[in-house]
Order: sequence, then structure tokens, then C-alpha cells
Amino acid sequence: MVEETAKKEILDLAWSALRGVIDPELALDIVALGLIYRMEFVEDRLECDMTLTTLGCPVSESMPIQVQEVLERCCSTEVEVKLVWSPPWGVEMIDPVSAKALGLRR
Repeated sequence: MVEETAKKEILDLAWSALRGVIDPELALDIVALGLIYRMEFVEDRLECDMTLTTLGCPVSESMPIQVQEVLERCCSTEVEVKLVWSPPWGVEMIDPVSAKALGLRR
């Protein structure tokens, strides 16, 4: 059983590790883009719900695998990555600093 303090540490490591996963089209990390919808422990398994910018995204098969591999490397627990489409991703999900870097206004 993973202790609560260990779960928090693992979540912090996981979020940090996912900042190293870069969307090849927008050249921003997937956390800044708002592509990670949920990451939490369910019992002793780390569950991650993620989305992509579009249904036809060219990395739709490889990106979830990359996220799974990154999380498995940094976390000492079972990991499950789910690709979800609800709610649909939109540019308003990009963090403000990254949106500004892309020339988007809010």
C-alpha cells in the first residue's frame, strides 16, 4: 500500500516529468497545453486521463504510449493512461504564459 505522503511525492514527480513531454506540432509541453485532465491515485495505481489537440492528431497513437513510459520511469507504482475526448480540448486550456508565447490573447 502506498502511503499518502508517498502518493503526493509521486504525483509531484509525475507532473514534473510530464513537462518534459513536448507536443511536436506546438513545441510546448503537454502540461502547459492542458492536455493532462486528471492524474490521481486510485488505490495504489496512478491513473492519468489525457487528451490531444484534435481527434486526427498525428501523435494519437504514440503520445499516450510516451506518457505511459515517462510515468512508469518516474513512478514506483502501476500506471494507467487513458486517452479521453471529453471535454474537448481548446486553446483556453493552455496556461497563460504559454498562450502568450504562442501569440494568443485571453
